[in-house]
Amino acid sequence: MYKRQVHDTAMVAGTMNLTEEARSAWGGFLNNQGNRGHAGRADQGRELDEYFQLALASARETVAMVARELPEAQPHKILEIGSSTGVNCLALQQHYPSADVIGLEPESEAVEVAQQLAKMCGDPQPSFMCGVGEDIPLAAQSVDLIVCSTVIEHVYDVEEVIMEMGRVLRPGGNIYLAAPNYVWPKEPHLKIWGLPLLGKPLLRLAARLQGKTEQIGFLDHLQLVTPWKIERSFRAAGLSYTNYNKIKALRVMESNESVKAYQKVRTLLLFLNRLGIAKLVVGLAISVGFYPSLLYFAKQPLTPEQLEEGGRRG
Repeated sequence: MYKRQVHDTAMVAGTMNLTEEARSAWGGFLNNQGNRGHAGRADQGRELDEYFQLALASARETVAMVARELPEAQPHKILEIGSSTGVNCLALQQHYPSADVIGLEPESEAVEVAQQLAKMCGDPQPSFMCGVGEDIPLAAQSVDLIVCSTVIEHVYDVEEVIMEMGRVLRPGGNIYLAAPNYVWPKEPHLKIWGLPLLGKPLLRLAARLQGKTEQIGFLDHLQLVTPWKIERSFRAAGLSYTNYNKIKALRVMESNESVKAYQKVRTLLLFLNRLGIAKLVVGLAISVGFYPSLLYFAKQPLTPEQLEEGGRRG
C-alpha cells in the first residue's frame, strides 16, 4: 500500500499536490478489488504521490495529442467515458478551461477520488457522476468531444456504448478512442502473451502457464476488441472514423511521435524505414489489424443544413 505523506494543496508550474482528503479517498479506491477495470490495483508499485504525478503527466500528453489532431475543435462540453479517478478530466479541464468537462464512471470509489481531485483545481472544475456508457445520462446531441481511453474493453456492450456516443455527440463533434488490440498476441492488463483471437479458454491457459493463475478471473469480463469490431460499431452508429495507428506509425518513423510502450516495435519501424520498406509493412499491418493498440478519431457528420450553411459562408 502507498505511504501516507502530508502535502499542502498547490498547483506550482503545472504540478498538483494531493490533499489529505484526496489521499484518503484514493485509499478506498485502491481497496476495492472487485472493479471490472483493474487487476491487482493495490500493487501499483509506486508511492501514491509519484503515481499521481506520472498519471497526470500522461493524461496531459494524451490531451495535447487530441488537441493537436483536432486543431479546429473548440468544445463547449466534453465527456470522458470511464473516467476512473478523473485524472484525464483534470488535464482536459486545464487544456479547455472554458469547457464543461464531465467524467462518467461506474465505480463510486473512483468518483469520490475524482471529486476530491477536482477540488484541487480551483475554478473551473470538472464534474463527475456515476453511470455507464451503455446509458449515458446526457441529452442527445449535447457533447462536442468524447474521450474513451482504455475503457471500451471493459464495458458490458461495446456496440451499445458506441451507439450512445453517437447519440449524445453533436453534428461535427469528435471522439477519441483508445484500447488494446486483441489481434495482437499480448494481453496488456495481465501482461501475458497468447492468441486472443482464438478465444478466452486459450488465453486463460496462457495465463496459467505464465504464472498469472490468481488473476485469471479478470479475463472473464474483458471484451476482446479488434479493429473490425470497433469500426463496425462506428458505422452502425453513423460515425465516420480515422484509424490513427497508420498516422502514428509514419510519425514514429520520422521521429516525430513519442512511444510509451512497445519500444521494440518503434526500433523495428526505424530499421524498416532505413531499408525503405516501412510504409509497405505498416500498410500491410494496418490492413490485417496486426498492431498493439487501437487508436481512433471518430466524428459525427454535419447535417446537410450545416454543410449548406458552411458552403454559403465559404
